[in-house]
Amino acid sequence: MTLCVAWIRQVGQEKELVMATDSRLTGGESWDSGVKLFELPRHDCLLCFAGGTARAYPLILNSISSIKFDSTLANSHTDIHDVLDSLLDLFTALVKDIREPADDINKMRAEAQFLFGGWSWKKQQFCVWRPD
Repeated sequence: MTLCVAWIRQVGQEKELVMATDSRLTGGESWDSGVKLFELPRHDCLLCFAGGTARAYPLILNSISSIKFDSTLANSHTDIHDVLDSLLDLFTALVKDIREPADDINKMRAEAQFLFGGWSWKKQQFCVWRPD
């Protein structure tokens, strides 16, 4: 079972985004210590996952590279809502491009679930999403 949670905590007048996950990786073998929470190259947003490592890691590595090498996405003046839209498009394209094995697309989508969150400078608040 995987734990992957996010919440916005308030301490006095200050708010902060907290994200946490367990560290057990599975995918043909099990690792008791692994990374499931990733700070993206922008440093104002995080991405974590629950579920199959074999499906999640390629998607996360692609998202890190996508942000790192795209000057618009890497720019902190691009709001995280726009980053989320881009990541959703990327994930959709990558999953649709999987050729072997030819599994049911709905099964592939269910193999990993993600939480994405960070600071929206447009809304001046922390935001968290669980993309479906």
